[in-house]
Amino acid sequence: MKVYTSVIFWMRAMACLSIVMIHTITTTFYKFEMPNEGYLLRVFQLLLLYATPIFVFISEFLLAKHYKTEVKEGFVKQKLLILGIPYIIINLGLAYVYGHPENLKEYMESVNFMMFHGGTLTYFIIIIFQFYALHMLFAKYLVKLNPIKMIFYSLIITSLFWAMRTFIDAPDAFYLNWMWQREGWMVFIGWLSYFLLGFYMGYYYETFMANIQRYSVHILVGTLIVTVITVFNYLSGWLTLVDSKRIDTPLYVTMIILVFFLISSYTKYVPR
Repeated sequence: MKVYTSVIFWMRAMACLSIVMIHTITTTFYKFEMPNEGYLLRVFQLLLLYATPIFVFISEFLLAKHYKTEVKEGFVKQKLLILGIPYIIINLGLAYVYGHPENLKEYMESVNFMMFHGGTLTYFIIIIFQFYALHMLFAKYLVKLNPIKMIFYSLIITSLFWAMRTFIDAPDAFYLNWMWQREGWMVFIGWLSYFLLGFYMGYYYETFMANIQRYSVHILVGTLIVTVITVFNYLSGWLTLVDSKRIDTPLYVTMIILVFFLISSYTKYVPR
């Protein structure tokens, strides 16, 4: 029998509200001239960018918590129905609304861009499906490895992936160039730390929650430090991109996730 996990309610709720705020702020910048280039608003937006990574984290966390190293029979079919079909239908619509095609050929090109080239915000569903595949292929091996080391290594890999896209010019070779384009958003490498964090926190959930309060100070101080560094990176001009695909985002999101679970260890309240 599945046990309701209250922290997931709050993470989903806050992530949904944050995504609405992120796009509201983006629209505001398009519509209005902001004083002082809107730095304060941009910083606020930057701090909300944990939202999309948290959704992909949740997908693996719940999978590992409920099914450990296996998945139930019919799992793939179920996910294709509840995620795959909506992904197709939504993008078929968006291809028409935002692509402004004048004929069938242009419409199909727009559909191709939306579905397979990261043309819309629904790209994170492709990442979630990659997480499902990684879980089914490697979960039984991951449980034999050290969780702390694996999460640490994945943070380095994920951060380096976004650093590569930020500081290294895209190569001309077509088989590499796509990694620097929107298609690169859809590759699991840039989200690997959230997969491993979700897997190990879900698999060892009970043990993790029984011990998390011992590290309250470490988590809170660490979150404060990482947040200050993230804001400094933006205000200093070193990382001006306000996006969830930054070098400092993986560590920032990791600390935010830990704060959610820390708070949840003290209260299980969920609105009825």
